[in-house]
Amino acid sequence: MPRRTSRLPTSLLSVAALFLLLFGCGGDDGITEPEGSSFVTFSFDGLEPMGGGLNYQAWVIYESGNTTVGFPLILFNINGDGQMVHPLNDTILSGPFHADVDAVDALGIAISLEVTNVLVQVSSFTFILSGEVVQGTVNLSAEDFFALDRDFSNAAGEYILATPTDDTPDNELSGIWFMDPVADPIEPGLALPEAPKGWIYEGWIETDDDSLSTGKFVWVNEPDSTSVYSSGLNEAPEYPGEDFVVNEPQHVDFPLDLSGATVFISIEPWNEWDVFMNDPFYLRILEAQVPADATPMTLYPMTSLASQLPSGTATIQ
Repeated sequence: MPRRTSRLPTSLLSVAALFLLLFGCGGDDGITEPEGSSFVTFSFDGLEPMGGGLNYQAWVIYESGNTTVGFPLILFNINGDGQMVHPLNDTILSGPFHADVDAVDALGIAISLEVTNVLVQVSSFTFILSGEVVQGTVNLSAEDFFALDRDFSNAAGEYILATPTDDTPDNELSGIWFMDPVADPIEPGLALPEAPKGWIYEGWIETDDDSLSTGKFVWVNEPDSTSVYSSGLNEAPEYPGEDFVVNEPQHVDFPLDLSGATVFISIEPWNEWDVFMNDPFYLRILEAQVPADATPMTLYPMTSLASQLPSGTATIQ
């Protein structure tokens, strides 16, 4: 069977250009440098350490003429204690951090992911936190407009165990599909909005110390990006999911009985910002434990983890 491809939103291409405009500062682009200065302090909850050259960068959002731009404030990582640290030597960065933007002109704060060890002047379009300045305080949220820009309060999920891509009757616990086959017509098993700009969803199963991807996807009612572990004897369902019956990776035995495994949906950085493509990013939006006595074609629920998305607070004065 040919590789499944999830149709990617053309809006992501325009978003890339948009954020080049929004966060490019100075130079020959006609954007004037800000006047005045201010100091910013941060407190974060739920940001985790980065690796592979990936770091966080904070931006002060302000308006120059009729253009919204970002002042590059500080590049940082997070240590195991949740503290801001220098990306090269783990020195604790306590702030306050100086911005060449007057506090009264600051509209908001945004935190992006950047594959660099030095402060950049033009951002990626993968933002994890942002918020509006209100009387010198910013409540940083993953669901804010400049970040994920999605409301996950109604996130929900269901899945079944089945291996529809092969004809072997005794391995039905070796595949997982995010759909409701009982509904007429069949319905998606996931209730999630379109993947956020700069991000993409990915399904995972976790057994012992191994995490295997079921594929990346943008919409819940279309196939995901891969069928590398599926048989290919039969057509796969038109929904995210995977059979784990062929092409077993090292240290994993197929067919893989998923009884007792953990299944979850992550939100992954887009494109080159996904520096560990074979490992899940830490933003999990749905999760479930497959019952130890699971049965095929039974619809099992998932738990929303939306309330555990990162957050933070910033002050600017």
